[in-house]
Amino acid sequence: MIKVLLADDHEIMLDGICSILKEEEDIEVVATAKNGEEAVRYIEHNPVDVAVLDINMPIINGITTTKMIQVSSPETKVLILSMYDEDEFIDEAFEAGCRGYILKNKGQEELVTAIRRIHKGSPYFGDRIQEKMLQQHKESKAPKKEKIKLTKREVEVLKLIASEMTSSEISNKLSIAESTVNTHRRNLIEKLGVKSSLGLGTYALREGLID
Repeated sequence: MIKVLLADDHEIMLDGICSILKEEEDIEVVATAKNGEEAVRYIEHNPVDVAVLDINMPIINGITTTKMIQVSSPETKVLILSMYDEDEFIDEAFEAGCRGYILKNKGQEELVTAIRRIHKGSPYFGDRIQEKMLQQHKESKAPKKEKIKLTKREVEVLKLIASEMTSSEISNKLSIAESTVNTHRRNLIEKLGVKSSLGLGTYALREGLID
């Protein structure tokens, strides 16, 4: 049974998601929260497999809540369920440590699939997010120039970014300062001509740097 916590400041949204998930035999909603503070407080004392969070919540927003959950309960995987599809929100969410991101205007099947997928340890991008990644890929396809040369360290950092690791996790894995990781991230975005970390992930996939 996958234990799920839902956090959203709209009660009608909480009720709707609870009704959807109640139909699934392998998913149990163990708690709901109306803000990030309530979510973090519950998870600190109760085991939860997946936390489904809205981004725009009072007291503590979904991005900060994700970061706090990664510290207090790193085994809990976070799925962002949001109305925002802008790159900046998506980037911030994955950098904070979420493992999935889907939009509220999609169907219940995607929500259930996302919960099951990230519970098994795989990241999950909603259909719209994948479309944006594809669009970034097309936009970055310029006429062939000489191959972009990356240093060994840049390739290491790029692979880990594309594997959805946060700057903090990359810092620990490579034994370098988090500020150095962020500098590599900025340099890679500029060097590869992409707009965000999503673009870096798309580039890494295209070049066969990750499976």
